[in-house]
Amino acid sequence: MNKLWPSREKWNAICLPWKEGDPNKGAPELNANLPLHYPGQRWCQMRNMETGDYYQVDMQKDRVISRLRLTCYEGRHPLKYCLEIARANSINDFESLGVKDGPIDYRFDKPRKFRVVKFTIVEPDILPDSVWHSWCIYDVQFEEVRLFGRWWKKVVHI
Repeated sequence: MNKLWPSREKWNAICLPWKEGDPNKGAPELNANLPLHYPGQRWCQMRNMETGDYYQVDMQKDRVISRLRLTCYEGRHPLKYCLEIARANSINDFESLGVKDGPIDYRFDKPRKFRVVKFTIVEPDILPDSVWHSWCIYDVQFEEVRLFGRWWKKVVHI
C-alpha cells in the first residue's frame, strides 16, 4: 500500500547549515526534517533571513507534482524566492522556474515531474530596526497527480 499512496517518511530536507556567529547553535528547530517527519513542529533558521538562504526537499524519487506549499505562520517567509527543481537522473542539475513572490504556495500551469525542489531567498523579509524575523516552515505539502487507467485522475496530498 505504501507504494500506491506515498508518505514522507523517507523524504529528507536540507537547508543552509549553521554558520559561525549565528545564534542558537544546536537548537532542535534547525533540523530541516522537522516539518517532514514531526507534524506540529517547525524548521526555523533561528536568525534573521538573508539572501541566499535555502530550504530543499528530496522526495527520493520523481513524482508528478501540480502544487507545492510551505506552511509558514505569522508572515515568516521570504518576500521573494527562487524556485528550482531537479529530476532523479540529474539530481545536481537544477532547472530554475524563476523568482516567485512569498508566501510559498505555487501551482504549476501543467504538473511537473521532479525529485528535488529548492527554495532560495532572493529578497528576505526584514523588519524595521532589524527585529528578529526568521524563516520558519511548519509543514511541507505537495499535491501529486496520480493516474489510474486512462480517464481517472486523483490528486494526493503528501
